[in-house]
Amino acid sequence: MNNKLDERLDQLRKAEQRLDNMNRISTPKIQRLPVMLRHNDRFVKYCTPKMISFGPIHHGSEILKKGEHYKLVWTSKFVAKYNENQDSNEATQILLEKIKKSMKELKEFDDDVILKVKNDEDYLAWMLFVDGCSLLHFMENVDDKCPETLNLKFDQLLYIWKDTLLLENQLPRRLLEMLSKNDQVGIFIFQSS
Repeated sequence: MNNKLDERLDQLRKAEQRLDNMNRISTPKIQRLPVMLRHNDRFVKYCTPKMISFGPIHHGSEILKKGEHYKLVWTSKFVAKYNENQDSNEATQILLEKIKKSMKELKEFDDDVILKVKNDEDYLAWMLFVDGCSLLHFMENVDDKCPETLNLKFDQLLYIWKDTLLLENQLPRRLLEMLSKNDQVGIFIFQSS
């Protein structure tokens, strides 16, 4: 009888230790929402982008192809503006190299399940480069009174604006800091126009 009680008490201790391990503060991860939330019709709208994806979760989705075109255009404009004294190709190579050198650090921000799907480092670096540059360009140029500056119609601007805030449409802040010319990305993220 005493042996069974010891086993049960040991189960309680182990359960408590597992809970403590799960609750330890760690680096926040970009991850998919739990399935039970994704299947809730009222909640799914907070997860899935309608026009553009940022980050690995929804990258490559067929319904977001038009958004990929905008991201490439905005990336091109961002790179051209990044260092006006430099050739765009050279600036692209410098920024892409920054990402590749920091890939291990950047991968720590994504859930392992996501990264297993996209485990080609060159592909992942390119995706992060395009997504990061295009998001920074969007944030620097978004203006609801003049959506034409981003080559958008007003309704497209609103959809993309909403997509930038979705729970499953995230990029690591460190990536944005890396791509930002002055590493002061936080300054314009939280400024209101």
